Amino acid sequence: MTGHEAKVGKIARKLWKNAGRPEGRDLEFWCMAERWVIQESACLEKLAQRIITFPSVSASANGSAIEL
Repeated sequence: MTGHEAKVGKIARKLWKNAGRPEGRDLEFWCMAERWVIQESACLEKLAQRIITFPSVSASANGSAIEL
């Protein structure tokens, strides 16, 4: 089992438990968890790119420059 599958399985189990442990809906919860993990990864990747490529900005407050 890969790290991705383990994470998906953990989330799917939590979703299943929170839904009252319904029978026969394992694939539904697996797919929901997989979408969650994929979206989380995409968001973290976008955030990392913004942090790395975020430009240095100068802002003026009361006439003095502030470096960000």
